Amino acid sequence: MGVNLRLQTRVWSFQNVNRRLYWRGSQKSPPAYMSIMTRGFDRSSDLIDRRILGQHPEAEFDRITRLAARFLHVPVAYISFVEPDRQVFKSGLGLPDQIATKRETPISHSLCRFVVADGQSLIVPDVREDARLKDNPAVELIGVVAYLGAPIHLPDGEVIGSLCAVDHVRRDWTDDEVAAANDLAELVSQQIALRFEVAAREAAENEIRLVARELQHRTRNAFSIVQAVISLSMRGAALVPLKLEIIDRISTVSSTQELISQQPDGNVDFAQMLDRELAPFAPEGHYNLEGPPIAVAANEAVFVGMILHELTTNAVKHGALRAHAEGQLSVVWSCEIEGDAQVVDLIWKESGLDKALLGASDANGDDRVGFGSELLQILVTNQLRGTMERTLIEDSLTIAMSLRLTAPPAKGRP
Repeated sequence: MGVNLRLQTRVWSFQNVNRRLYWRGSQKSPPAYMSIMTRGFDRSSDLIDRRILGQHPEAEFDRITRLAARFLHVPVAYISFVEPDRQVFKSGLGLPDQIATKRETPISHSLCRFVVADGQSLIVPDVREDARLKDNPAVELIGVVAYLGAPIHLPDGEVIGSLCAVDHVRRDWTDDEVAAANDLAELVSQQIALRFEVAAREAAENEIRLVARELQHRTRNAFSIVQAVISLSMRGAALVPLKLEIIDRISTVSSTQELISQQPDGNVDFAQMLDRELAPFAPEGHYNLEGPPIAVAANEAVFVGMILHELTTNAVKHGALRAHAEGQLSVVWSCEIEGDAQVVDLIWKESGLDKALLGASDANGDDRVGFGSELLQILVTNQLRGTMERTLIEDSLTIAMSLRLTAPPAKGRP
């Protein structure tokens, strides 16, 4: 009774410390993806610096530029983003070689900066008659006479550039042409919004991975502390066997938690769990695994891991995986979907066992009929709503289980 009280007191103390560490850690700055999704960008340079967009050609933008040239019947069309000191060309058709190669000009050569400044379309039949544009170096460099610029927006509505159409002769732009330019510019804006979503998702996934690693680290520390508490609290010689049993099972839970943290979706492959348990104890050829892929949900993986560990531990101590034994282990499973559950039928069969050892198992306190068997029964029936049957015939042992696990989401169903 005294041991249990001391153990519980130390566990409570650890839990309080861990809570304080958690809430202290929660005062960190918001995750990176929140900044991307909620904070506006001042200029297109932010997009380029953050690699949401780059200066390299992309087929989606080039296609829009070609459509602009075709629909508006112009020799020059381009998509540009305006920065404080330069204009960046994301895509271009009909531009002079020096611009097409470098893909940028000084801000002094930009006509699009006026679209950004005004926040609306700029429609100029003849730049030679426009006081703001006539002396711009781009007029001579590109051969601009007629100019049409439609604004490109960030997801928050800020204008960062324009889709531009240029003609080498005077031209009165029609309402349909202006509408077409604005529609094409909106397609560019949608491409930018899509890249924001991708960047936000990647940032969120990175944040999740960081949190998972931190959680796994804290979980590992928690298990280490619990194991230390148990070791310190159960020093008596009579308690050593029980202490080792408890620590062994805690290690199993810790190992399963580590495996869960390594999975992108948190689900663990059943065969991987099984092979992970058996591989350290059984040389190649001593066991056979056969069954379909099964994704075990994170909240059930710990129970499944403990079940597989109990089966493996008993086989190592008393059965087919015992040192110098010549037995064989076969594990076969199947799976059927029943509503929101997947029913896993498992056949664990050990053959070529030592008959003398099997006959004396009850007298020797074999885990198969003791604590291990009781724990298996609890895990299978209470935690996983299943059934278990153990059959011992001559030199073979068969354990048949039916486990009711959560079914993974069906494709095309939320």
